[in-house]
Amino acid sequence: MTDKTSIKDIYKRAAVDYDDNFENLLEPVWSDAIDRMEITAHCSILDIGCGTGKIIQRIMERHGHHDLCIDGIDLSQEMIAAAKIKFGGYNGNRIELYCQDAMQYLKNCEMEKYDVVVVSFLLAYIDSSKLFPLIGKVLKKGGRVVIVTTSTDHTKECEKIFFGFALRNPTYFNWWTIFSKPLSLVAPIKKIRKQIWEAGFQDFEGKLILTKKTFDNFLGFLYWSAQSGYTTMYYDLLIKDKKEEAMAALERYAEKNFIYFGEQVKIGKPFNFTWPVYIISAVKTTGEKTV
Repeated sequence: MTDKTSIKDIYKRAAVDYDDNFENLLEPVWSDAIDRMEITAHCSILDIGCGTGKIIQRIMERHGHHDLCIDGIDLSQEMIAAAKIKFGGYNGNRIELYCQDAMQYLKNCEMEKYDVVVVSFLLAYIDSSKLFPLIGKVLKKGGRVVIVTTSTDHTKECEKIFFGFALRNPTYFNWWTIFSKPLSLVAPIKKIRKQIWEAGFQDFEGKLILTKKTFDNFLGFLYWSAQSGYTTMYYDLLIKDKKEEAMAALERYAEKNFIYFGEQVKIGKPFNFTWPVYIISAVKTTGEKTV
């Protein structure tokens, strides 16, 4: 898993343009995720990896009349600061935002506190086999967990083309960082489902949404993905004063070697990016309170 210092650094940079980078791209994801939460009056909700508070904002727009209690936690101070700007006050609702490590928060949290726990794009940075039992601890019996995540089922082709380029162009890279900073690798959906079941959840449901964003050219997509968060760690392997040259070389390499969801890369032509996002929900049915 990626170390905490690297995560904080990545999202310190990403926080500035995070909402703009993902505006509209994730709207169908948030809508489906909120549907799966089955929110009712007086619901208590925990958003793990809340980022800039986008999903909390959407929850409040749809269910703000329900007198909710929402806690959001994120490791990045900059993300939490951006989230706090969104919530000047909602009558009858309580929203608390904390800059804290997710695992530590869950370990210290009281048992069966929440009706709903949502986890957004966190599985790239944390051991999900340890996370899910802790979520089970803080959820009430019958409570729901909703997970928004990518998966190696679909991201492996992007990783393959990036590292294929790296192996053929080693002079662009700080190779020692590959060994000093472990990269993330989100588990396949089948493995995630097994871990959820082992943590005491049932009624598993999953849906794949293919989100889409069009860029003026593939190079524009590369720069966007370099500052978007999850994939930033790959681009951080580039030597800084060679980054611009490396990006242009990567575009040329992709034109010859990369077809993504049927989209052929062509230099100077628009590139239609497809981002597969899974939404997973499950219900806590066990009465066990040990982790």
